[in-house]
Amino acid sequence: MLSETDLIDTYFRPLTKGDNAALNLQDDAALLTPPDGHELVISKDLFIEGVHFLPQDSAANIGFKALAVNISDMNAKAASPLGFFLGLSLPSPPTPDWMQDFCKSLEVLGNAFNCPLLGGDITGSKAGISISITIIGSVERGKMVKRSTANIGDQLFVTGSVGDAVLGFQLMQDPNLQQKWQLTDEEVKFVIHRYCHPIPRGGANALIKQHASAAMDLSDGLYSDLEKLCTASEKSADIALKSIPLSEPLQKAIKIDPSLRDLALSWGDDYEILATIPEDKEPAFAKDAIFSGVTMTKIGTITEGQTKPRYLDENGQEQTITSGQYHHF
Repeated sequence: MLSETDLIDTYFRPLTKGDNAALNLQDDAALLTPPDGHELVISKDLFIEGVHFLPQDSAANIGFKALAVNISDMNAKAASPLGFFLGLSLPSPPTPDWMQDFCKSLEVLGNAFNCPLLGGDITGSKAGISISITIIGSVERGKMVKRSTANIGDQLFVTGSVGDAVLGFQLMQDPNLQQKWQLTDEEVKFVIHRYCHPIPRGGANALIKQHASAAMDLSDGLYSDLEKLCTASEKSADIALKSIPLSEPLQKAIKIDPSLRDLALSWGDDYEILATIPEDKEPAFAKDAIFSGVTMTKIGTITEGQTKPRYLDENGQEQTITSGQYHHF
């Protein structure tokens, strides 16, 4: 049976990549010095079995997603990751294969974003796997992009596409939905991958830093997270429903089951980035977005007032969105 010391020596110490801040995982703390002229940006996410991932999910997908959602927070703040702290609670001693797959996924993503492990803790659990990650990043002093700084007239953009995660989740729960929604095997594989293996939009980091007035990542769904951004900025928004980027598999499914539209906008787990761009910066932003390799789609405008954002059809008529957001309590 692997002891806590075995886990640290065999699996976690290599994830530090020799970063001096980690102190070789031989101390009770890390010692981190931010680069000159920079501030620290800190975020934390809990990742709970049965809430954020399914018991049957692979160790590789669990590890990858747990770190990916934290890196997504850094990208939305225009911050560069410096490292992360891992809290891991397990209901039984893990097998070497499980640990190898879990840590390999952390290593791959950590290497891609220069985000080493700096420390953490391992405990037993009475109720499933629990993962807590605290990520620390840095940004030039005064340059962090907040939720609260959107302005009237700013244009709203979102990366990638939204709603794929809920489609993937439902197909994992009920594979028979593939036939109902007339999806190909490749389309099913695509949306399940989007749920289990979200890719942080690292290419958007520089775009956000240079052009955005406000930004956040979409963890709780476009419907809920846009409202949070507007509330923080004391503004509202008009959204063109036809402009919201939806993948081909999701569009096919919505044609058969129109209720999926609202679920796709409100369910969450997309980890795309929502950003507000001042009108005078939009041409330069659009040009830079092309070179970044990140798809950015304009979906609406920040407006005056503090009412909930309006979702408008092709005729400019407001449409009611029925929230399918998950509530923890």
